[in-house]
Amino acid sequence: MRIKIFKILILLFFININGYSQLRNSPKKLKSKEEFIHSATKTDFPKNIDDFNLIEAYSFDKKDENIGVTYEKENTKINIYIYPDKIGNEGRLRNEFLSVYNIAFNKDVDFKNLKIINHKGEKYTCNGIRGISKNSNNENSLLTILECGTWMYKIRITSSELNNQNLIDLESKIINKIDPSRLTGLKLFNLKGAISFSSTAIKDSTMLVSTMAYSFKKCEWLIKNLEEKEKYSGFQDLYIDMHKEALKQFVLYEHKHKYKSSDETKKYLKNLNKIIDSPFLNEFLMEEYKMILIIPENVNLNFEEYHKWKTENNFNFELKHNLSEVRYEI
Repeated sequence: MRIKIFKILILLFFININGYSQLRNSPKKLKSKEEFIHSATKTDFPKNIDDFNLIEAYSFDKKDENIGVTYEKENTKINIYIYPDKIGNEGRLRNEFLSVYNIAFNKDVDFKNLKIINHKGEKYTCNGIRGISKNSNNENSLLTILECGTWMYKIRITSSELNNQNLIDLESKIINKIDPSRLTGLKLFNLKGAISFSSTAIKDSTMLVSTMAYSFKKCEWLIKNLEEKEKYSGFQDLYIDMHKEALKQFVLYEHKHKYKSSDETKKYLKNLNKIIDSPFLNEFLMEEYKMILIIPENVNLNFEEYHKWKTENNFNFELKHNLSEVRYEI
C-alpha cells in the first residue's frame, strides 16, 4: 500500500488551526502597577491575591499572548502563566506537565505528591495536574497545569515556609480568584477532529483495522461518558476506563476476522492479550501513562504483585512506544 498517512474525520475533538505567536528573545516587562489585564484573554490579575502583592507581569511572545505574572509575600513567590496551545490532541496535558516538571525540578516526577485535579467552572470544566516537590534550593514548590481549550494555565508556587497543604490551599485561592475555566469559553474548540494513521499501522491489515477500532473506541467512550462542558477543554484522555475499553476493542478484531498479520503484529497482539487477560491491566496502564490517570474509587492497585507477575511471566512490553506514539494520532 503506497499511502503513508491518511486522516478520518470524527464527530469529536479538537481542531483549531490558528498559528502560534513568535517568541521573544527575552521576556518583555508589561505595565502592572495597580492590576494587570491580559489583553489576549481579558484576564484580570488583581493588585492582591489574598495577602500576596502583584510584583510584575511579563510577555514571552510578540503578540503578548504568552505571559507570566508574579505575586510575592515574604518567603513565598507565586507565578501564574497563561499561554496559547491551540491544538487539543490526545496527551497534551500530560505531556506538557511532564515536560515542565522535568525542567522545573530537573528530576523525575514525585508520584507520591502528584494529583489530577478537576475544576468545575460556571460553564466549563478543566482538568489539571498538580505536582509538589523540592526545588534546587530545597524549597517546597508546587506546579499545577490546567488545560483550558485553546489556552493553558500554569501555577508555580515556591516557598521556604509553606508546607504541602499550605501550597494546595493557596493554589485553590488562586484558581477561585482567576478562573481557568473562563479561558475555555473564550474560543470554543470545534468538536470535530481527525485521526491520522501512520505507515506503521498500515503495513498489515490486522494492525490497521485494530488501530482504527482502538482510536474510534476512545472517541466513542468520551462522547458517551463526558459531560458536555468538559469536552471543550481538551481531549480528556486521563480516564483509565477509556484506555481499558479501547485496548479490549483493539484485540477484538484479531478474533473476529482473519486479516493479514505480520510476525511483529502477532507478537504485539499476543502480549496485549496477555496483559488484558491478567489481573494487572490497571497497573500496566498506570505505568504506561506515567501514573497520570483517573481511576475509579473502587479500584485498588498492587504494583508489588504486578512486578512479581512480570518477572515470573518474562513480560516486557511497552504499549505507548509500540502504539499511540507510532501508529496513530488523534
